[in-house]
Amino acid sequence: MSISVSEQSVKSLYREHGFLIVRGLFSQDELTALRAESHTLLERAELIDTQNIRCRWQDHVESGECLFDCFDPVIDVGPVCRYFAYHESLSKLLAEVYEEEACLFKDKLIFKRPGAKGCALHQDFIGWDSFPESFLTVVIPIDETNRSHGATEVFPGVSAKGCLSPRDGNYHELPLETINESEGVLLALALY
Repeated sequence: MSISVSEQSVKSLYREHGFLIVRGLFSQDELTALRAESHTLLERAELIDTQNIRCRWQDHVESGECLFDCFDPVIDVGPVCRYFAYHESLSKLLAEVYEEEACLFKDKLIFKRPGAKGCALHQDFIGWDSFPESFLTVVIPIDETNRSHGATEVFPGVSAKGCLSPRDGNYHELPLETINESEGVLLALALY
């Protein structure tokens, strides 16, 4: 399923499906710079440490080896990542969805290393009992994603059901009964 934002308004498409795939928002030069910075950050040995709370880890599915997975946050150490977090075209698109200016709540750079376990079914919305009441996730591909390369899978319309786990501020895996697995859409994305 590929959704063309020229067919309907961004807001109505997002409300209907709970996600959008927007192609061509960034230039090839911008994306090349982002990819280069991600490779540079992956070589920053002084940052990648189990004692650094900005680093997240995943176990390798076969060996159990602990693999570095993510910088969370990243824009304070990655100026190109910061550029994308506040990119004018992205900000305009998000303002159209929200019908007001969007605010950056969180930023991270996820590497999805080969063999890493990955995440089970969950909502990116982790419910607190007060703030925030809504947010959305923006995925910008640095490498091609498909079924064999760590693509994220989304389920149209599920976001309209609201928060499906306890509103306690913790991460919760959702039972598969929460969704209709046959309706999953794999976010097959390319760098250019």
